[in-house]
Amino acid sequence: MNRVKQIASLVLSGAMIISSTACSKKAAQQEILAVTEAFSKGVSTLDAEEILRNVDGMSGSAADTFRNNISLGNVPCLECDLKQAIADTITYRVEEDSIEIEKNTASIRVEFSIVDFESATADLTGSPDKFIDAVKTCTDTTDYLVTLELVKSDKNWLVDAESIKALEGLYSFINYEFHFFNKITDEIFIEALETVGIKESAITVFEDTYFYYKDKDSAFSVIVMASAKSYKGNEYFFARCVDVETAKKLFEYHYNSYDIDFEGPNFTGVCSYYVGKDTAYLIINGEHNDKFADVITPYHDAIFRKDNVVVIAKTNLNYPDAELEVDEFLDAIGYPHP
Repeated sequence: MNRVKQIASLVLSGAMIISSTACSKKAAQQEILAVTEAFSKGVSTLDAEEILRNVDGMSGSAADTFRNNISLGNVPCLECDLKQAIADTITYRVEEDSIEIEKNTASIRVEFSIVDFESATADLTGSPDKFIDAVKTCTDTTDYLVTLELVKSDKNWLVDAESIKALEGLYSFINYEFHFFNKITDEIFIEALETVGIKESAITVFEDTYFYYKDKDSAFSVIVMASAKSYKGNEYFFARCVDVETAKKLFEYHYNSYDIDFEGPNFTGVCSYYVGKDTAYLIINGEHNDKFADVITPYHDAIFRKDNVVVIAKTNLNYPDAELEVDEFLDAIGYPHP
């Protein structure tokens, strides 16, 4: 009789252990799902703080670097709305049945999807609005199946910091260089000038030459250079330089000629500035208040570089509707305007 009781006691004890283990595993699964859901939501909304709250082993400078890397605050103004539109397409699906737990470590799969922005915008140039419309109407997506590794830290489950690396592909759009404009020829430049009423006879063209500006700091060698001034006082300039380095220096010269802190308190409006490997641009629509001289100067200008070609359009805002002429010219060459 005692033996029967003892066996029954052991069976019940074993059943209790099994039940306790099952409950413990279920609780762990629920915690892992909750952390994964919060982490994935943060990923889909570019919420760095939500992501970091659910990550183990990332703090200090590493956390600051991550915040900076996924922030759209550092994106040029010309691209802000486009890249936000792309970010808005990010979705995720947690594969709940993929959870694997081993002591204080676990893994789970999450599928992230994002619009295929490269194919959606491949053939576009001009206004970012065109790119945004293409992104919003595109139904093709790029999918990333990510295996998140989790660790149990201080009784809480958190995503291991190494899993952050798996997001690089998903977030590639943040630093992607969109081609809002193509390299144009002097013929296209001259045709665009004619569309805004500037006759070919009023356009100055030089070939295989070099030129200085007033300071004569450096000479710029060009294959073709063309310039014109409309009756409204707007100035247009084109240069196909002998090489990319010369074009870079020419772009930099004109950028520095403004001698304005576009991010400072004395400038109001929009300024989008970007320098990449093959592309650079400065697009300004606003005004600078020189409080010392008590002078307010309005701007509606654009400087572009594509490979070895530099195109400039500067508006004389003292003339009514002069900015409309500049916008029409830029539309004619397929370039974004201020």
